[in-house]
Parts: sequence; C-alpha cells; structure tokens
Amino acid sequence: MREESMNKIESIQASIGLTVKGSTSAEGKTAGQMFSATLANALGSTPIVAMALPPVATIQHTQFDLPLNLTAAKIWQQVSINERALGLRAYRQELLASNIANADTPGYVAVDIDIEKALKTGKSKDDVSLQFRIPAQGSIDGNTVDMDVERAQFAHNSLMYEYSVDRVKGRFKELDDLLKNTPY
Repeated sequence: MREESMNKIESIQASIGLTVKGSTSAEGKTAGQMFSATLANALGSTPIVAMALPPVATIQHTQFDLPLNLTAAKIWQQVSINERALGLRAYRQELLASNIANADTPGYVAVDIDIEKALKTGKSKDDVSLQFRIPAQGSIDGNTVDMDVERAQFAHNSLMYEYSVDRVKGRFKELDDLLKNTPY
C-alpha cells in the first residue's frame, strides 16, 4: 500500500516535471522522519519539536521552494478546538455527576455550563461561568435537581465527549498519515 502511494506520488511529480533529489534515504529513514528532519532544519529546532509545530512557513529546498501543507495547519486548529471541547465536556460531566450525587441534599442548587457558548467565545473550563438550573417544579427542601433532566444531560454529554475523543483521534491520524505520505 505504501509503495503504491509512493509510486503515485512519483508519477504525479514526473508528470509536472518535479524531481526531488534525495527523496529516498540511504540511512533507511521513513518519509515522515525525513520530513521532520527537513522541517526541523528549516525552523532551527529538533525533529521532535518540529513535528509538534503547525507549519506556517516555506522550507527552502536545494532544488525548489516547498510550501508547507496548509492542511496540517487546519488539522492543528481543529485539534485545538476539539481539545478545548474535551476539557469543557469533562468539566460538565463533573458538574452533572455532582448534581446527581446531591439530588437529596436540602438546598442544593443544580449547576451547569453552556459548552457551545464557551467554544464560540474561546473560553476554557477555568474561564466559563456556572449557570444555575431553575427547575420546572420546585421542591419543598429547596433542592433544584431534577433527576430526569440530569440523567438525560449526563447521557448526552457522555456521547458528545466520546464524539470529541473520536474527532481528536481522527485528526492525529490524519496528521500521521500526512507525515507518512510526504515524499521528501
């Protein structure tokens, strides 16, 4: 599969008249390792640091200027958003669990956060403000926890957390594939 991909890339390069000297390594390095080393050299850092940085510049190659893939920058941006969503969802899960645990505590007021608003405004879990839930039907002891609402919110938040985890995994897989399939 990898060899087939490399052959496709080489045929595309040949069709547009692009030749890259040193696209295969005598030292047995993978394309991803060579890309990391090239990026590190251009940025003046180590390969490990270069892999963690989103590409924002142009690498000077001996034969041509190589613009870095903008897709990688988009992947990093989406990973950042999904990481914030994960943090907010985990925090909300703690709040909902606390609400459920205090369902029988007299005077306890159910709390929640608005994740969508926090993501739109760029807030992290430390900056988001708590919202106090007003029940449809109050209780005699002043507790505002409605177990049906809390369970439904807990289940919905759990599903959205898993979705965010899958999104982050997918973005890192795309970035890994991008590095593995880079021909230089």
